[in-house]
Amino acid sequence: MRELVAVDTSPSSAPKHGQPVIRMNHDTLYSILIVDLSTSAVVTFPDVGHRFLSLEMLSETHDSFPSVYKPGKYLLTWTKNGCSCTPPCRTTTKTGAACTAFGTRYAFLLLRTLADAANATDIAAAHDAQDAFAVRQKSPGKWEVPEWNQTELSRIRTNLQDLQAMSTTPATYGFFTGPEKIDHLYGLLNVAAGWGGVPPKDQTYVFWSSGGEPGDFAITVPEVPVEANGFWSITVYNKEGFMFADPSNYNSAAQGSQGKNRDGSTTVYFGSCDDPKRQKPSKAHCLPIQQGWGMVMRFFRPAEAILDGTWVPPKPSSKKHG
Repeated sequence: MRELVAVDTSPSSAPKHGQPVIRMNHDTLYSILIVDLSTSAVVTFPDVGHRFLSLEMLSETHDSFPSVYKPGKYLLTWTKNGCSCTPPCRTTTKTGAACTAFGTRYAFLLLRTLADAANATDIAAAHDAQDAFAVRQKSPGKWEVPEWNQTELSRIRTNLQDLQAMSTTPATYGFFTGPEKIDHLYGLLNVAAGWGGVPPKDQTYVFWSSGGEPGDFAITVPEVPVEANGFWSITVYNKEGFMFADPSNYNSAAQGSQGKNRDGSTTVYFGSCDDPKRQKPSKAHCLPIQQGWGMVMRFFRPAEAILDGTWVPPKPSSKKHG
């Protein structure tokens, strides 16, 4: 994108080809905007009832602010003007408005809207929620950034991913805790592993890799402790961290009343999705896999039991081919 003048509201979730960053997902619909804060901006966050709707805010240096869930108006600035705090920071103005000072010219906004892909009525309602989100400013500004060397970028990212794989980074991590608490070393490693991550109270991530082990897998997830309208999901990736193309269009599974077992748990299968036994309760709960695949389990608005480690997420178990 160059001239940025309006919110880019996508009616579809992440594409399987041309994914701009690694470890994207199909969990929600996305509205994405880069804001030039040469002039301040005001975000209008709509009231959408109980539907999960979150607004993520990132600076150019990936300072990750707590996500926004409540309807209202939010002021965004480059410097401390209007916020009365030293950026990067967030505070409340004298009028009671929330103000975020990014400390960088550009701010990245990502609106996540939950929708039931199998329900046309719900999709339409989700699109209405997206359309109600607005950003206003006197001038939209310009997109003026260096022409970064993509070859060098890929090489650096690969090296960081290798370092992260050999580090002591916890499986359930939340190093997107900035801006005031960010651990810059782990922050750099995890940005390379999953750009766009948010603080642990907003999303917590569990990475798992098959390590090249052959065979089919399954995982049964008990009821997950989440706050308010939070939810969980599982997404599979190739060894480079990208969703792979598959005719079935299934790269991820999420919680849902149609996919629960009698005890409230949810079973997700990996591989051999032509087997009718692995298509229950629905085909959407069997995810095709490739050699070297891995998965990320995401918890949106996790409860304290997840954050403090009291609730331990399960791991896939394998069924090796004879």
